[in-house]
Amino acid sequence: MFMSLAKPQEHFMRPVINQMRDRIRIPAMAVAMLTLAFGSGGAFANEEAIVSQFFDNYCVRCHGPEKQKGDIRLDRLDYAISDHASLPVWQDVLDVLNTGDMPPEREKQPNPDELTSVIGAITGKITAAHKRLAATGGVISMRHLTKREYLGSMRDLFGDDLPQDLLPDEVSAEFDTIGSDQFSSLKQYESFYKAGKEVIRRNLRTLASPLPKPGTVRHDPEVAPNETARTAYETMVKTKELIEAGAPIAEISRINPKVGDAGQARLFIKRYPIRSKKPTNAYQTSEGRKGMPGGFEYETDARPRSAYTLNVTALNTSGGDVAISVNGRRVGSVQFEPGESRSSSRLTFVTALFDERISIGVRGTKKDVFDFLTLSGPFEDKQTAPSFFDSVVGPAIQGVNATDSEIAAMLRRFADRAFRYQGVDDEYIVELVKVYRLERTTGKSAVESLIEPLAAIVTAPAFLYVKEKNDGARTVLSQKEFAIRMAYFLWGAPPDRELYDFAESNQLFDKTVMRAQFERMLASGKADAFLTGFINQWSDISRFDEIDLPVKLIRNGFQASARREIGEFFKVLVRENKPVDHLIDSDFVVVDEKFADYYGLNDSVAGEFQKVTLPASSPRGGMLSQAAFLIIGGSGPRTSPTIRGTIIREKFLHDPPPPPPPNVPAIETAKKAKLTVKQLVDRHMSIPQCASCHNKIDPIGYGLENFDYLGNWRKTETLGGEVKKRRKSKRAKSAPQKVDIDASGHVNGKPFKSFTGLKQALSENKDSLARSVYVSMLAYGIGRRIEFVDDEDVNDHLAGLKSRNYPLKDMIFEIVASKTFAVK
Repeated sequence: MFMSLAKPQEHFMRPVINQMRDRIRIPAMAVAMLTLAFGSGGAFANEEAIVSQFFDNYCVRCHGPEKQKGDIRLDRLDYAISDHASLPVWQDVLDVLNTGDMPPEREKQPNPDELTSVIGAITGKITAAHKRLAATGGVISMRHLTKREYLGSMRDLFGDDLPQDLLPDEVSAEFDTIGSDQFSSLKQYESFYKAGKEVIRRNLRTLASPLPKPGTVRHDPEVAPNETARTAYETMVKTKELIEAGAPIAEISRINPKVGDAGQARLFIKRYPIRSKKPTNAYQTSEGRKGMPGGFEYETDARPRSAYTLNVTALNTSGGDVAISVNGRRVGSVQFEPGESRSSSRLTFVTALFDERISIGVRGTKKDVFDFLTLSGPFEDKQTAPSFFDSVVGPAIQGVNATDSEIAAMLRRFADRAFRYQGVDDEYIVELVKVYRLERTTGKSAVESLIEPLAAIVTAPAFLYVKEKNDGARTVLSQKEFAIRMAYFLWGAPPDRELYDFAESNQLFDKTVMRAQFERMLASGKADAFLTGFINQWSDISRFDEIDLPVKLIRNGFQASARREIGEFFKVLVRENKPVDHLIDSDFVVVDEKFADYYGLNDSVAGEFQKVTLPASSPRGGMLSQAAFLIIGGSGPRTSPTIRGTIIREKFLHDPPPPPPPNVPAIETAKKAKLTVKQLVDRHMSIPQCASCHNKIDPIGYGLENFDYLGNWRKTETLGGEVKKRRKSKRAKSAPQKVDIDASGHVNGKPFKSFTGLKQALSENKDSLARSVYVSMLAYGIGRRIEFVDDEDVNDHLAGLKSRNYPLKDMIFEIVASKTFAVK
């Protein structure tokens, strides 16, 4: 029925569509959507033909003109899915086909190829319809600052990098900047209020409190571990002596609380030969030991926002830089001449706002042996310029009794900067002064009374929300609004004075000025927040935090280094303007000493993250071979070609597969099945409900099988393993079987035989990768998803970038300079 109606409709509409394409030059995607709605001779019509033929053969007899079981009639379905009401019906059809509930067992059954084809066709129609029906016409929803942008905005006011745990982490379906995905709640507002009030309170207290008299403390790093080793050893020996002497249990437990009864005493003696080895070795090693090899931590109380001088003395050094950190953040390094004679080096650092207690980390190499450190302070910080808050609020709290007009002027100046110079109402300032006076009447000091009015400013909507009024229609941003959008995009923070000045003088839209400001901003360290923030969300690195890693890797800092690698790599790609396909493959990695060792490059790297050229024999390079990316693509203690292939399909090929159907059968574990991971996953190909998607994603994931679930390179896969002997059993151990890795697969039907072949195949599809990165970054920058209305602008910029091989820094500038970026 439907097909007979589609033909005259298509015949009538095709000249109209062609006229629109030729005369109006509407975006290609819009033409595609019109074609989808009215039929064509291409892919969409083929999908409709597949579905219609399937319905005619297997469904219409029970759900057609003569009979409508369950009140469902399929011959009159809206094949174009032109409104939201049609979607649930099509989803129900897809669900019953996926679960095998339809056609019923007693009816004629489709063959697997037919079922796979119709499921794929309906899935494609539903996916396209969701995207089309969700389109807003390019209107941006109001959005609040993300956690990253909030911390950047607070840094702009207070001059401090605040703790990441000041606010709870955010959960976003795509990018945290997308306004339509954000939600506001009382709990969220309370978290902003609590954080803002705490920052204000600490700043005021530091401003108002006098600097204490400086002092000097010394720390010998070997003393505490030596004492711990001695105590553990003596406890073991004394416990054994008491038990063997028949001492009362009460006396023994006073020495060793772990021995509380006779049974524990017998067990202690029985296991003593084994349990005593570790404390005995530790004690013998510590006897007479001077200095601490490799590095150490020292904790002490401190005064926030104060200068301290650290002096480190070493007994033996390799001559490299020794990194110094304070509460996990690097503050610099000290240098020593290589040799075995005692030498010292000093460093001055400044504590942050929340540094009331600090942990000083000294990190060298295995050849460095540290004798002691001295810490002197606190001193006045004469190197750091006063923060905006200090310069505005400081004078107001120095006087004995500030007048209402002085308080009002101070609050207005602070609010003006906090609200990004977009206006402050007189009535608002009047009410804040009333709050201040009300606080004073309760007996609070002038400093304490300022906490509430100042906290109100940093929790006001004008501060927490990005103000871009559009009245529901697309309009061009003002230059000040553009400066704010550009700064939050490239810095995750408000504009600085220079950017504001260009906006206020109406020069920012000049291409030369815009390019110069772009280069200046991207070269700044503040751009790190954007570069790491975007690539971490694009690659969905947050999933890495949910993976259970072996304890050994967690203890040696692997987790933190793995999480940082992709961000450090992307920063190099952008700042060196590398082509986008370096995400697929590159002749270098960006690693720290820990990861250089993990990748087998330990002789060439020492210290922090740095760019390292790879030897020709290394399989590393690009994002595909990075440990975190590969670990995300695992499933328990084995690889998952399906997860890895899905990520590549979505991110690198810009073709996300639909969500899996309900009741997907589980894959049998490798140990039980004695099959390779590839053989296990291939089983999905034999299930029609799975094959329509899996044959597009699994063969891509096969190309990464040379990397195990922890990202280590391997040439063989182990099947099965030893069966542990049960007590009093003579059951033999089964030897694990090693088989060669088969990394062959295909990308969009083009076969490859190895990981190298996979990279080559993906590189041939770099246009798709470039589009994926471009539209994702554009969405991240403007705060909404990219829609059909943006296609023409996106295509124009991508065409220009293609001629230059899609250099990443240029790509980011094209985004900033695009029409879409300048519209609200």
